Amino acid sequence: NEAEILPLDDRNGVRIAVVGDLADTANLGDRGSSFVTSSEVTTPLAGISACVKRAEVEFFSSDSDFATLGEFDVSVVVAGLTYRDEGEFIPTAQEEAEGGDLARGGDRATLCLPDSQRQLIERVAALSTKTVVVLEGGSAIVVHDWLSRVEGLLMAWYPGREGGHAIADVLFGVANPSGKLPVCFPTADNQLMDWDITALDVPHDLLHGYRYLDHHGRTAEFAFGFGLSYTRFELGDVSISRSGAGFRVLVPVSNVGSRAGASVVQLYVSCTGSAVTRVDKELKGFGRVELEVGETVELEMELADNDLCYFDVEPGQWRLDACAYTIRLGFSADHLGTSTTWVFDGTDWCPSPPG
Repeated sequence: NEAEILPLDDRNGVRIAVVGDLADTANLGDRGSSFVTSSEVTTPLAGISACVKRAEVEFFSSDSDFATLGEFDVSVVVAGLTYRDEGEFIPTAQEEAEGGDLARGGDRATLCLPDSQRQLIERVAALSTKTVVVLEGGSAIVVHDWLSRVEGLLMAWYPGREGGHAIADVLFGVANPSGKLPVCFPTADNQLMDWDITALDVPHDLLHGYRYLDHHGRTAEFAFGFGLSYTRFELGDVSISRSGAGFRVLVPVSNVGSRAGASVVQLYVSCTGSAVTRVDKELKGFGRVELEVGETVELEMELADNDLCYFDVEPGQWRLDACAYTIRLGFSADHLGTSTTWVFDGTDWCPSPPG
């Protein structure tokens, strides 16, 4: 959200271009076992048109002449993926994609957008005063090649039958976004492990997603748990104490921005001195808060000792290693604040001295 381009203005005299065939398409995702037939679907274009009361909205299909885009205050490009690019294996979709980007089972050959979608974004960005991209899709997308050319980005996933209204509400500030990424978005395909798209079985093992990037010292484009808001949140000093067979975690959360909003505080744990390979940090808890402007609440989370265990295959049982466990809180996997370390000696717990 460069220069806080979002939320968009709905004022007299403001001209908004809505661009791309997906803006006027009911894009609900998979056509396999999860396919749902909706009697009515609100597209992004319909949602924006219904939401806007004063500004002027004009639609440009993907093959339109874009020469006049520079006359608009902002261009909203709706781009992304469809069931032809990902999802379950569907014979008709497989036939459509022969020689294309779709591989067996609907697996993508690349996490980048199809060339037609990437070129659409680049063409619009080159001609527009300001550009906001709304992405549709069901999984991570590499955006690195064109991200610096646009001012705003909204990940809408496959938004469902009322998705057009939801997208418009976020774009124009009727709703304050509070979603967090359930995956990380890498900067390129080669940031992740190599895998065979024709394989019937792909074991991920322990290190995949943000754990894999952490282990190899790689930085994602958008980290696991990332998500922006139209307001700002801050964490105070965390308090951690033993409570039964686990920990009681207390942290003040404040809304220090200019409007009400919600956010998700995330709790990660790292361990040092384990008998087995462990990930650099792992999500072990989270809590959602909704705050008015200037409001502060004390968020409480619990972390059970069982959450720190791993399964030891040889004896066939869960094991809690005698080692140091560092607890960190923040708003995403790459935005973690104050940490506290506790040491387990095999019998008892004690806090590690600072430093």
